[in-house]
Amino acid sequence: MARDHSLKVKETTVSAILKDMVKKASSLPKGDEDDLKALETAINFEAKSFEFYTKLRDDCTDSVEKAFFNLLANIEHEHCISLKTHRN
Repeated sequence: MARDHSLKVKETTVSAILKDMVKKASSLPKGDEDDLKALETAINFEAKSFEFYTKLRDDCTDSVEKAFFNLLANIEHEHCISLKTHRN
């Protein structure tokens, strides 16, 4: 079963906000090859950040630290999903 990594801030799902931003951005001119490279770089950076914070979360024993690193991992995961959605 897949884990729900949706991040909510004040009962608003961050991915919903980002999807709305992508819709608005669709009215902008199409990007070029450099834009695609930048997007791929950002996706890789966010994926590595997610892995980094997940490892920190899994390696610590303090529950407050675990919750903090879990929050950071979820934020990076949301960023990665949003960027991948925008790329497609």
